[in-house]
Amino acid sequence: MAMKFSHGSEVENSLPKIVPSLLRKFSSSGGYVAFGDAVSTLRYLKEDRKLKIAILSNTDSRIHQVIDALGIKRYVDWTGLSAEMKTEKPNAEMFTRAIARMSRFEDQPLELSECLHIGDELENDYHGPKRVGMRALLLRRPGYDNNVDRGVELTNIDTIATLAELQRLFETES
Repeated sequence: MAMKFSHGSEVENSLPKIVPSLLRKFSSSGGYVAFGDAVSTLRYLKEDRKLKIAILSNTDSRIHQVIDALGIKRYVDWTGLSAEMKTEKPNAEMFTRAIARMSRFEDQPLELSECLHIGDELENDYHGPKRVGMRALLLRRPGYDNNVDRGVELTNIDTIATLAELQRLFETES
């Protein structure tokens, strides 16, 4: 399907055909891929380290189908979605409410400093959690550029190149 962006009406006329297709694709695993280290790392964190795991995402309930289709649902204790929480990353409320929710799994409330947030967006997934006192790691996979912080110097930013690095980090801290 060809679209000419010089004429808004042609794009507008194409939207009814395009939008349902995009919604279907991104409401399933068809629009996403689990990196090779994702499932094994989640399994390690959940089964070997006995950690509680949450997904905190600026999205809506369609992500539940994706999580299930990617085979990671069984490793996740709770999923916090911006559409349901009525706030989003990097707002402090998103993180503090998530920690309060995850505290329900513990004998005592979790301290923000005990929690680690990992994500691939500098502001949403690194600076946001750091501002509320959480630990954070910025995931920067080689060859993967999400254009979120292009040109930004990442000096003094704690980064990992793969999720598999978490196993080494946790074993060093033990």
